[in-house]
Amino acid sequence: MSYPDKLDPECERLFRVLNQFPGISTTCSCCGHNKDEFQFWFVASSFDDLAQLSYAIDQCHSGIVGWTIEVSTDCAATLSFLLSGPSDPAAGDELAEVLEDAFDKEQQQP
Repeated sequence: MSYPDKLDPECERLFRVLNQFPGISTTCSCCGHNKDEFQFWFVASSFDDLAQLSYAIDQCHSGIVGWTIEVSTDCAATLSFLLSGPSDPAAGDELAEVLEDAFDKEQQQP
């Protein structure tokens, strides 16, 4: 996978991991530059794909507080999603590590 030309270095790992989830395609991201939240905009091919990612991110499964997924639409009724989280520069890597583990476990199941 190739990264966008201006991908924030703090976003690289989480950007890569999010795009490993089946049906998830990240379209834009920002690390927040220690002022604002991390933000990742993405689309999901199906609600099942979205559910798998949402389950892995949920605090009760990830153990990480502060990440949310919001939904929005455009004039063509296309759904897009925003994953946002803490402004701490380490937050993206912390969530990426948890999602890597979740993704690896999912891939090992028969």
